[in-house]
Amino acid sequence: MRQDCTETRELLTWYASGGLAPSEQGTVLAHLGACEACRLELAEALRVARAVRSTVRQIPGPPRRALAHVLANTEGVPIAEIEMGSSLAGVSLGMSAGERGLPIRGRLRLLGREVEIFRVSRSLSAAV
Repeated sequence: MRQDCTETRELLTWYASGGLAPSEQGTVLAHLGACEACRLELAEALRVARAVRSTVRQIPGPPRRALAHVLANTEGVPIAEIEMGSSLAGVSLGMSAGERGLPIRGRLRLLGREVEIFRVSRSLSAAV
């Protein structure tokens, strides 16, 4: 197997799922134009990607009342928090369950003072 086949085959699954940057797509397409073996492997990767998407679509989501129950019992409880910095300055990003959705917030901490720099709320009805 040629070196460019090895590199291309490593990218075929990403290509099939639409996860490659445009520059990488061009490299893969250029190689596929000249390589029958990699085209056959891409056809298989596309078949698998379609099968996975079809299977995932068939998985039922949780009942709406289950989501309402979870939210009622987790109101304001932090789901995730990422903090970067030191005791002098830092940035944190967090998400918590709220009555109106899943707010994501960003805060800046400087010399012991904390300021919210953004907040984005995503409606749960859009998430379900």
